[in-house]
This record gives sequence, structure tokens and C-alpha cells, in this order.
Amino acid sequence: MPELYALFSPRARNSSCRMQSSAGHAGFVVHYCESEQESSTAAMQPHGHPKIYPNLNPAAATPVDREQIFSLRSFAGHYRMSRGREHGQYVPNARFIFVTMLDGGTLMHQRYRHPAISAGQPVLYAGEAYFNNGQLEWWSNGSGNYRPDPRHAEQAGLPLERFYPWDDVLKGRHRQES
Repeated sequence: MPELYALFSPRARNSSCRMQSSAGHAGFVVHYCESEQESSTAAMQPHGHPKIYPNLNPAAATPVDREQIFSLRSFAGHYRMSRGREHGQYVPNARFIFVTMLDGGTLMHQRYRHPAISAGQPVLYAGEAYFNNGQLEWWSNGSGNYRPDPRHAEQAGLPLERFYPWDDVLKGRHRQES
């Protein structure tokens, strides 16, 4: 079965990708491509539309307590998290699994898998991030369910100078001093 790569655009494009209207996405059209090359070609169209990553493992979108999922916010170079209906803020100080949703919001949890955090929905980016007392130390594209391409790391909305491709994290390069 071919992998599908999804792209959103405000109008139909000339592409070999199959197009499908998607209600609930502000009138965008979804392009489903059977190869990454087709997806990249469609992604290089004018207006710089983002690449959307679908959940490649629907069974991993297990129901979780949505009130336990954190939303990430940056404040003067420091990061804070909030969750559910709580009014307080938390300082991230560990490794988190994150997804950047289509609305640009970043959701995180320490144990839930990416599809559980996103409720199985398509995302702009997915990976892992490590924080030390509110400071982002590093982040990666480590997600086996979404498999985001390092070339689209800017879609995560996190500082690119702290990004390490998952292969580099596995080799320990994220811990080496620059």
C-alpha cells in the first residue's frame, strides 16, 4: 500500500495528486499524493503552502484524557505549558512528545504517543523536544507514526537552531557542544 502525503492549498493545482475537498479546513483542498516526489512538486507551488502529515497508524490514536495534554507557549525566549481548564502554567523540564496541529498550536505530553496527542488528526509536524527549566535544549522529528521530513522542520514553529534530525539524536549529536 503506498504512503500518502497530504497537502492543503486554497485552490486546485495542476498535479498528479488526487484532490479532495475537506470541510472544516477553511475551504482548503487536500492533495493526496502517492509519492513524496509528487508531494514535493505540489508543495513547491506558489504561496508556500505547508506539507500536512497524516497519521500513518490509525490504531495508535488511542483515546486519552484530553485534559492531561499540554499546550506550549513561548514567552521571552522561555517556554510555558498549560493544560485543560487549569489556569496555572507549568515550566517544562523534561523530554516531551509534541505535535504541531494545523492551527499552529503545539500540543505535548511526556508519555502519550503522537496520534493520541493529536487525536489521530493530520499535523504540520511531530517529534520530541527536551526542555531544561523552560529553555528548549533540542528538538527532533522523532515520530514513527507521522514521519515528518527534516526539510519541513520550520513547520513545527520551534527554533531551527535547536533542531536535530532523529538520526542525529540516535547518534548522540544533540548532546555534543557546538
